[in-house]
Amino acid sequence: MSDLEPRFRALDTITYESGTLISLTFLFLVSLGAAVFNSFLIVLFIRDRSLRSPATFLVLNLSFIDWCLGVLNSTIYGTNLAASLISLALLGLERWLAMVKQRRLTHTHALSLILATWTWSLLLASFPYWFSHSYVLETSTLYFAGNWADRSPPGLVFTTLCLMNVTLPLLTFGVSYVQIWKVIREQNERWRGLDEAQ
Repeated sequence: MSDLEPRFRALDTITYESGTLISLTFLFLVSLGAAVFNSFLIVLFIRDRSLRSPATFLVLNLSFIDWCLGVLNSTIYGTNLAASLISLALLGLERWLAMVKQRRLTHTHALSLILATWTWSLLLASFPYWFSHSYVLETSTLYFAGNWADRSPPGLVFTTLCLMNVTLPLLTFGVSYVQIWKVIREQNERWRGLDEAQ
């Protein structure tokens, strides 16, 4: 273990308390469920050509991300977390386009958005490696992440980017569905008015 960088040397001394072991068991079961159920969805998508619409490509992307979280949990955690949030925002945006603007995504648009999602997520997850060299073992001792306590300029940029990566997708998702709800409410009122007129 002495050949390891100093920040990784403590890994051989990690011990887990009973509460942590229960958490690990729970996370293992969730990861197993994510792997199994998302595998089913991926196989279904591959076998049934009728499911291959631009919207379902976005669903498949989210399913693949969740599958990766289940199978490769600690290995690419940052990449998957970023990609998962962005994919949720894209699903909300796609529904907003379809229901509010009556526009549909093309396959090219959907695949471009998926490629952009993965590119951004990989860049964000690798930022601490390239610029601040500050991946740290999280308190849970389950995975490594960027060092949130790093106050150097690259550390502050990374923290800001991560906060934006959480805030902007959730805001996009929320705003999209609020507008969809308004459109559905207006349509329901129109139908109710037509029923009352008859």
